[in-house]
Amino acid sequence: MLATLVSSGYASSEMQNWYRVRMDGLEANDRESRQRRLAYLAAEGAFLLRNLVGLRIDDDKWASIFRDIDKMVG
Repeated sequence: MLATLVSSGYASSEMQNWYRVRMDGLEANDRESRQRRLAYLAAEGAFLLRNLVGLRIDDDKWASIFRDIDKMVG
């Protein structure tokens, strides 16, 4: 669904550039950097689902999701 939003022009070039800069800085040369990259993408995905898509996630589950993401990066 998010791909449809992007292809329909919903995502501005400014938004694309903002994410491109962040993704360019997320090297994955070792296990720790791959975990950080995965944690970043997981957090962004959760945020987009809750705030852009409008998926209802209660505060307890939201906190649990981010605790799990925290555990991924140690």
